[in-house]
Order: sequence, then C-alpha cells, then structure tokens
Amino acid sequence: MEKNYIHQNIKELLLKEDINFQTLRNKILNLVMKLQEGQKVQESSCQLMSMNVQDLLDYAQINAKKFRKNISKFNIKDLVQNVIRMQQDKADDQSIELCCQFKIKSDQEVVVTDYPRLM
Repeated sequence: MEKNYIHQNIKELLLKEDINFQTLRNKILNLVMKLQEGQKVQESSCQLMSMNVQDLLDYAQINAKKFRKNISKFNIKDLVQNVIRMQQDKADDQSIELCCQFKIKSDQEVVVTDYPRLM
C-alpha cells in the first residue's frame, strides 16, 4: 500500500507541467517524512498493543491459577530506552521531553527478572 501511495503521488507531481526539479525534490522529501512519521506511530502502537495482549493473557493465567513468571536476563538500559521510544511520539505531541541518565556501572546493567512486568 505504501508503495502504491508513493507511486501515485510521484505520478501526480510529474504530470504537472510547471513543476521544477527543486519543487519535485521538496515534495518527495515531504512525502517520505510523512511516511516515516506514520511508520513510527505504527511501530509504537504495535508495541503497546502487544503489551496489552500480554497483560490480558497474564490476567487469564492468574484467574486459572496457572500464572508463572518468565525470568530472563536483560539490559536495564535497553528496556528503559525501549519504553522511551514507544512513548516518544505522545511526548512530542505534548511538547514533553523524555530523557534518562543512568548512574550505574556497566556490570550492574544486567537484570534478572520478568521483562514484561517492568514495561
């Protein structure tokens, strides 16, 4: 669908007789930026939806008295940066700056716990 959208917009631009190269270039760059923004929103929404589904599955397991943690090792910095990435578009819309400074040693970055519970 994205490919057809791009092709259609480019065809419309090329069919205009009075368009110069610079205008065409600017319009194509604008189109690419819009597509990239859309992709960011889709990726963020997908991750948030995945977390919601995981929560529903956990709830079902709790009700069935079959809940168990999925313990694994992971880097805490990566987790925090992933959460920031997911929330960045919402923060940008509200002019909120998301940032995080870590004051931990590199040997303390690895955590052993249930990853989805921290997100």
